[in-house]
Amino acid sequence: KNKAAGPVWSPDGKKIAFSTGWGGHSEIYVMNADGTDLTRITYTVSPWDHNLVWSPDSQKIAFLSYRDGNYEIYTVNADGTDLVNLTNSPEDEGDQVWSADGTKIAFISSRDGSSGIFVIDSDGSNLTRLTNSNTYDYSLTWSP
Repeated sequence: KNKAAGPVWSPDGKKIAFSTGWGGHSEIYVMNADGTDLTRITYTVSPWDHNLVWSPDSQKIAFLSYRDGNYEIYTVNADGTDLVNLTNSPEDEGDQVWSADGTKIAFISSRDGSSGIFVIDSDGSNLTRLTNSNTYDYSLTWSP
């Protein structure tokens, strides 16, 4: 069955984003909180565009996509413009979370042969590994 996943409210409470399998592959949609102005913001044949996380200013969405054959973290503006692959790595990434000021995204990955927590600037620059682990790190959150 094709069904919606999400939904995720924007921090300002004005929009709702969700992913759906309508049409046989996953896409992301954004609509107003009252259900009007439904807009498709991704266009791919990827089986998975999901795990949506709004930026603190409600302008961007970070999400996981399998469009490159593995899970990568992408960002896209809420109107569908400026799609960016932030992680661009052969390893799977996930559990992305925005910093409170929206300038950074923390995520998990198994780069370099071990699991770890990484931080990257929201434009995809300045990748930094924070932890090295032989177990799976998850459920990330930023300190206030």
